[in-house]
Amino acid sequence: MSKETSVKNLKPLPIGTASYKEAVMDCYCVDKTLLIRDILDKKVKVYLITRPRRFGKTFNMSMLQTFFENSGEDKSVYFKDKKIWKCGPEYTDKMGAYPVISISFKDARGNNWEECYNEITKVLSAEFKKRIKIADNPKLDASDREKFIAIKEGLAQGSDYRDSLMWLTELMQSTCKKCPIILIDEYDTPIQAGYLYGYYDKVIDFIRPFFSKALKDNANIAFAVLTGINRVSKESIFSGLNNLKTYSILDDTFSEYFGFTRDEVRDMFDYYGYSGMYGTACAWYDGYRFGRSGIFNPWSIINYIDDGASSEPKDYWINTSGNDIIYDLLKGATPEVLNNLIALLQGENIVAMIDENLTYPELKGDVTNAYSLLLMSGYLKTVDSQFCSMPDGILMGLSQRHNYCLAIPNEEVKDAFYFFIKKLISSFCAKEPDGKLFIEIWDAIMARDADAVTASLHGFLSSTASYFDTAYESFYQGFMLSVCAYKWGSYLIHTQEPSGLGRYDIELEPRGQNLPGIIIEVESVTRSKSQNAGPLEKRARAGLEQIKAKGYNRNLLSRGIKDIILVGIAFNADEVSAVIE
Repeated sequence: MSKETSVKNLKPLPIGTASYKEAVMDCYCVDKTLLIRDILDKKVKVYLITRPRRFGKTFNMSMLQTFFENSGEDKSVYFKDKKIWKCGPEYTDKMGAYPVISISFKDARGNNWEECYNEITKVLSAEFKKRIKIADNPKLDASDREKFIAIKEGLAQGSDYRDSLMWLTELMQSTCKKCPIILIDEYDTPIQAGYLYGYYDKVIDFIRPFFSKALKDNANIAFAVLTGINRVSKESIFSGLNNLKTYSILDDTFSEYFGFTRDEVRDMFDYYGYSGMYGTACAWYDGYRFGRSGIFNPWSIINYIDDGASSEPKDYWINTSGNDIIYDLLKGATPEVLNNLIALLQGENIVAMIDENLTYPELKGDVTNAYSLLLMSGYLKTVDSQFCSMPDGILMGLSQRHNYCLAIPNEEVKDAFYFFIKKLISSFCAKEPDGKLFIEIWDAIMARDADAVTASLHGFLSSTASYFDTAYESFYQGFMLSVCAYKWGSYLIHTQEPSGLGRYDIELEPRGQNLPGIIIEVESVTRSKSQNAGPLEKRARAGLEQIKAKGYNRNLLSRGIKDIILVGIAFNADEVSAVIE
């Protein structure tokens, strides 16, 4: 099928819409309706489903609202050709059978508690406006009617907003004669903002009773579904909520409903006539593991196809949101943590303890908690796991921890790690915290000026020499990767891949014309070997000769790149020498 044919006759992709109704009627829509079946089958009172951003949480919540809500319209038009329809009347009889309360906290944030609180009250006011007919109910007494109007208009007291969700379930049950379903999307956004901007205690003081009153032992709800990115400790905001069941990316349940499975992506590529690019898409956007399901990043896939499935994939997902919490946590990274990040960047696996029940204040206490946050946020995937028992003296049941084997999912996420490491290493440099030295190093490499490369690298390392006392060769390789990351928009960065008679350390393949290819070989001298290492320049020259002797340039040459810069660099703590051809 030609691209021209697909553009003329095929459905557009649902970019920019999270509305199930709009997508299913007008766009190519991946069928996730069996999520409805599984939720009904499990009969859990309160579901908490956590997934990384842009993995279909909001879309699925819109689907649940469309299916269950009694809105007076014929719902069959949205579901009659979907998988849920084939499950029979046991499920389709629930279609349009419930009142639904649906709220999203995606914009409930701010630089201070007052701004965040105002955004929360706007969300609640909007939901009350949808129920304005309740205020006309003659059974509602004057004081309750006055409170209802105050919440609707955004003029109520703080305690009224804290109780508003619970009270609305009572009012809707009384009015509709049926218990409502509660859908809360991005429940943890205000909590994250509170952690980042210093009002965590205030937001918890509001959120804890808001959720607990509405969800704990509330006979006026049919069930509730909450979604978010991180699993926040039950003890911090869901105190005593024993009817809540959490399903994270580590669980098999619901694993195939958020993100695209491999079969779903193959079908999409076949439909749009891009089946030949499926392998490229796998390298860049596949690799996630939810439970035992292999998952593609849905946001990246639909954008990649919409852009014509170019042979030069782009970073779509990593640019959709800030990573402030991760950056904030990694500021305290030890050499061990940094070396682990670099090992991940170079395609290695690491083993780390993952705690699913962290509170945000606990993140500051131990920088190794970064692994848990990176996993839950979609920057890492699990490869394997083994049970790790809790240390003596830790109360069982508060937090179940396991050791997991972790890896970077794909090429797109690898680009994010370049920036994590670049920003992290830049923060260590007291003289040039804004990264000017990185630019100097890069410009010197492009100018083939070995003396300038040596001087700039020494200037950086000498400002943080004590940090590098325990560094390994892999650290310096990662450091050079972080330098290269400044030009990630111009280069594809490859590490430790076979070429010629061996594996190079770093290869930079130009994305466009008129740029040279670059190959970098890194040598380091550990303290135990420094006495007999010989001159650093000799080690650097040996690295450059290794590039030539083993033909590390063959991959670039095979791609038609003839102008190639060869760089050998040797490190010993803060001492450095570079040679360039």
